[in-house]
Amino acid sequence: LRSDERSRLLLGNLIDPISGRTSAFFSTELRLSQTSIDFGTNAVCDSVEFVLRFNGPAYGFNQPQYLVVEQLADTLSIDSVYYTIDRPETVPGNLVVPSAQPVQMHPLESVYVGDDTLSPQVRILLDPLFGQGLIDADTAVFSSNDAWRAHFRGLQVRSESIGGIVSLEPNSGVSFLRLHYHN
Repeated sequence: LRSDERSRLLLGNLIDPISGRTSAFFSTELRLSQTSIDFGTNAVCDSVEFVLRFNGPAYGFNQPQYLVVEQLADTLSIDSVYYTIDRPETVPGNLVVPSAQPVQMHPLESVYVGDDTLSPQVRILLDPLFGQGLIDADTAVFSSNDAWRAHFRGLQVRSESIGGIVSLEPNSGVSFLRLHYHN
């Protein structure tokens, strides 16, 4: 099946008594929301959140899942065709904070952050050392999305748990990678 330029991302694993195991994972690149980012002097990463809004149906049970998030070893190309059999090479090393596992997967439940009620979403906490590496990058990395893509090629997200497949929105304003830092 062709899998590039999707409007929905599927994530998870499911065992169907008739068709057997179905695994869904995705690889994605991330764009800068603005260029010429300045983190100031002596910026220290406190945390990194990778947030994706749920979008559409879920299959199977929506249980918490142990996720693996790895950096892509090479860039994705908008001009290329990708299929579900393709698995882009990654840099080994799970970026998900171990204490944040398993990750909650509740596509029908709102998320509460302080006094704010947010749309249903999966929030994946990533290693602050990964975030520090992004903060410490040369300022030229943040001059354009082309320079950013050359430096940070993207992420691959997969589940190691059996229990369900969820549908995620890759293109909305509530799907993002956010660095929290202080100076």
